[in-house]
Amino acid sequence: MKKYVCFLEQDHWSSLNSLWAVIRERDFIPDSILVLSRKKNSENFSRNVRSLISAYGGDVKLEVEHTMRPSTARKAISRFMSEGNSESTVLDISGGCKEFVVGVLIDGFNESFDHVFYLSSEMPIHSPYPVLDHAKFCLKDLLEG
Repeated sequence: MKKYVCFLEQDHWSSLNSLWAVIRERDFIPDSILVLSRKKNSENFSRNVRSLISAYGGDVKLEVEHTMRPSTARKAISRFMSEGNSESTVLDISGGCKEFVVGVLIDGFNESFDHVFYLSSEMPIHSPYPVLDHAKFCLKDLLEG
C-alpha cells in the first residue's frame, strides 16, 4: 500500500498541485491519503483528489483530520502509518503553514517516511498543475538532499 500524508491550508491548489506533481513526476499514485487540515471545509479538495487519483487509474482511501493542534496531527499520522502494510510512504509539506508543519515535525515526531516532498514555486499557485509554467516550479524530495 502506498501512503501519502499532506497538509491543507486555505488555498487547496498548493496541496492538489503537489500531489499532481508527485503522481506525474514520481509515478507515485497513493492508495491511502491522510489530509491534515486546519480548515473545516475540505470537501472540495477531497472531491478533487478523488477525481485526480481516478484519472490516473487509482482508487484512494481518503481520510481528513481537522485539527489546529500539532500534537493531534502527530497522533493522526502515527495511527495512519500503523494501519496495514506500507510499500512506500510520502509526507508532502507543500500545502502546510510553516508554523504548523514545524510544530508537527519537531516535537517528538518519530515516524519514518520514504520521501518528504515540497513543491517550491517562484509565484503563488492558483491553477492546475498541467498548465503551470514548470520552469517556475520544482518538486523537491527533501530527503534526497
